[in-house]
Amino acid sequence: AAEPVDALELQCQRIGHRQRVGNLGEREPLVIAAVPHSTRERMLSLFEPHQETDSNGHRIVLFRTGLEMIKAHPWLGLGPEQIPKQFHRYIPPDIPQPLPTSYYLGHLHNIYTQYAAERGIPALLAFLWLIGTVLIDCAKALRRLPPGRSQQRFILHGVIACLMAILVGGVFEHNLGDSEVLMLTLSIIGAGYAAIRSLQQSEKQVSAQ
Repeated sequence: AAEPVDALELQCQRIGHRQRVGNLGEREPLVIAAVPHSTRERMLSLFEPHQETDSNGHRIVLFRTGLEMIKAHPWLGLGPEQIPKQFHRYIPPDIPQPLPTSYYLGHLHNIYTQYAAERGIPALLAFLWLIGTVLIDCAKALRRLPPGRSQQRFILHGVIACLMAILVGGVFEHNLGDSEVLMLTLSIIGAGYAAIRSLQQSEKQVSAQ
């Protein structure tokens, strides 16, 4: 679900004119058709769930149960790897049980409820502060860049687009729980600050002249 957001952000940066963004809605079918099959299936499942498997009802159960965990342990959470072990203790009473066997209960399929339920609300706020700081730093650096194409501009736009995609994808999946996604995210952040440092060095050279 994150790829269209990624493509949209890059397209908006390339166009550079907000008035043309409104026309993107007319191209929505083309965007959906262009994304990979697995992503297209995930997008369409929002409106046509695959019965009980990975259904909207499954995500609602996970979300509501996660909220109960957060209410019970707002500061420190349940602890690492405790969500699947204690999941059934926090299922709201109005949800019919037993749950379908196809429901995956190893995590909450949402990075925001996952962090808050497992590590506590302060940990979630720290995560949001970190990502927000990276996005703001990249945006400020973009405004300082001279007009025209440059490697720094390419990297900074890419960092913003990728982080936006990861944040949006995190609403529907615990994507940062996968080591390959987490490593990629940290590498992207590092690349962004390398571009910022390169810009700072260029600015020092110009001021020294």
